[in-house]
Amino acid sequence: MQLDTRVYRVAEPEQPHRNRAALRMTPRRARVEAPGPRANEVTMNEQVQPASGEPLFNPLAPEFIRNPYPYYERLRRLDPMHVNAHGAFVASRHAEASLVLRDKRFGKDYVDRTIRRYGPKIMEEPVFRSMSHWMLQQDPPDHTRLRGLVVKAFTARR
Repeated sequence: MQLDTRVYRVAEPEQPHRNRAALRMTPRRARVEAPGPRANEVTMNEQVQPASGEPLFNPLAPEFIRNPYPYYERLRRLDPMHVNAHGAFVASRHAEASLVLRDKRFGKDYVDRTIRRYGPKIMEEPVFRSMSHWMLQQDPPDHTRLRGLVVKAFTARR
C-alpha cells in the first residue's frame, strides 16, 4: 500500500472562541500543505510507538471519569493525534478527527485486527463473534448498507 506522504498541519485559531455560534462562523482551519518540518504538524505516514510510563490518556482512570475536560485539554495541547498503549489512535482536535474520518487506512477491519492481536481462536468466543456483526464494527460497503437501514430511527422528526 502506498502511504500518503503529505503533511497535515493544523492552524491554531488566533484566540479561543467563547461560544458555539462564533465557532460555527469561523472558516475551516485545516489545510494540506507541502511536506516540511513545521510546528503543529501531524503526519499520517509513519508508525508511532506508544510512550512508556504514565499514559497521557487513560479514559478508565477514576480522575478522568470524574472530570475528563482537563485531560482532553492536555491531550489537545501535547499530543493531538495520540496513540495509546494498545495502538489505538485518539484524535483530540476537530482537524485531526476529520483527517482520520476521511483516511481509508483508519477503517475498522475488526475481525482481522482482533485475530492479529489475540490469535484466530479468539473469534470462537461469543462476545468477539457477536461484535464482528455490529454495525459500528463494519467497514463500507456493509456499514453503509446497514446505516441506510437504520438512519430514519436516528433522524429527528419535524
